[in-house]
Amino acid sequence: MTENWRELAEKLSQHGVPKRRAEVVALIDQGRTHAEVADELGLSNRSAVAVHVDRYRNQDLPDARWLAEN
Repeated sequence: MTENWRELAEKLSQHGVPKRRAEVVALIDQGRTHAEVADELGLSNRSAVAVHVDRYRNQDLPDARWLAEN
């Protein structure tokens, strides 16, 4: 966890992850709770975070190999 979450979110976005989803995933990767992520990003509730995480896990992207490795 040496890079900040914004840098990770940018990398994810460059590999096809939608921006908001990338932000959510990057914050979760940094150890934030769903409630903390919702507060940080101004999401309506933590269930919105869960939806982004679920969609990230189930999305089919051209750079899926890079995402799996990183």
